[in-house]
Amino acid sequence: MLLSGQLRTFDDPVVIKSWEKFFDQYEVTTFVSCWKDRGRSIGGTPANINAGDGIDEEEVLHFEKISSIFQTNNIQLLNYQDWLKSDEIKEWMEPARGNWLFNATYTANYMRAMVGKMFKGHLEATNETYDGVFLGRPDLYFIRKPFQDFFDDNQHYVYHQNIHKKDMIYDVLLFSSATNILKVCDLYHSELFEPSVIKAPPYDGTYREPCRVFWAYFLLAGINQRGLGQAYAETYRNMKDVRLLMARYYPDNQKVWCLDE
Repeated sequence: MLLSGQLRTFDDPVVIKSWEKFFDQYEVTTFVSCWKDRGRSIGGTPANINAGDGIDEEEVLHFEKISSIFQTNNIQLLNYQDWLKSDEIKEWMEPARGNWLFNATYTANYMRAMVGKMFKGHLEATNETYDGVFLGRPDLYFIRKPFQDFFDDNQHYVYHQNIHKKDMIYDVLLFSSATNILKVCDLYHSELFEPSVIKAPPYDGTYREPCRVFWAYFLLAGINQRGLGQAYAETYRNMKDVRLLMARYYPDNQKVWCLDE
């Protein structure tokens, strides 16, 4: 399991319970690359933690707490402000500073590159092999049992949740072989990154949202993908969001997998 990005609501009881159930179901080696600050939704929606009174997005989170929830010591905590000043930001990215594209697409894919680098180093050092690799976010919760039917055919496809339009690859949770997932993580440093941003179908005028940039990258890089047609996981903000999501996707009142005893 490779996890990257902002931690946000990773320590909410719902998210903790979801990860506990996931780790009970799978024998997993987990790698986490995230910003040391908690952060919040890119849309600015307060991620109501526990008492429901919002969060401190600048709260510095500690290794021990992250390690206990994700059951791993393979953790990299990075400083967002240091990255903003680094030469990791390419010249062609500069005009997007301060808008949604910069954080939602450039920042997110940089973090995927970092967790991919960790994982690749682990593979080279240990020669370990895995049945499959999940690529996701630390603040997600599982709606359905994750991708249990696809372990035998993950060499050919990257599986994703095709619950939106056809020209999008929802980036909350992906599953494939180690080789394919590392290709996905390579987007940030790929020569195809800028062409993927240009090719991505515009959303609401000119904004290229990350799911559409992903779709363009897969197309240009020749990465085979298969949408599963239903949601397996979603990012967690609060229980109100969970109820709205279930009403939208599951009108038959199906139970949320991670909350089903």
